[in-house]
Amino acid sequence: MLQVPSTARQPRKWTIAEDQKLREEVEAQLIEGEVKDWCRIANAIPGRSNKDCRKRWKNALEGGLRKGQWSKSEDTQLARGVQRHGQRWVLVAEQIKTRSADQCAKRWQQSLDPDLDRSEWRETEDEILIQAVQKFGRHWKDIQRQCFPTRSKNCIKNR
Repeated sequence: MLQVPSTARQPRKWTIAEDQKLREEVEAQLIEGEVKDWCRIANAIPGRSNKDCRKRWKNALEGGLRKGQWSKSEDTQLARGVQRHGQRWVLVAEQIKTRSADQCAKRWQQSLDPDLDRSEWRETEDEILIQAVQKFGRHWKDIQRQCFPTRSKNCIKNR
């Protein structure tokens, strides 16, 4: 079978040297005022686009965003952020500072939202779930939307 090379870019890990070059380029622009020209930065790092550089800076290097388990204080800050800003995740994340907007949205929607149904599964729900999986496959978002709007996608998947 003939394999056609993929035109899609394959993600690859950032090297220490690339991270260092990114820091240098960003700091050079910060001296001038603020980072405005991600294209200029990307030109200094072969194989990386302006979007790659901006995302790497914002998500890993700039503020040192955390990954993994959430702390109690982060959960508290998240709840306060949602109370203040609603589900405007960029604003909520700016308030927390240690997590991205995507992380905040996922944590809220999967774990902390007080409207989530955390009750024991009933036999009738198990039957509905089995039928839904037969109909939708493992498309948990569709199953959630159609059958269990108050349960999290993780809860449904894990069941």
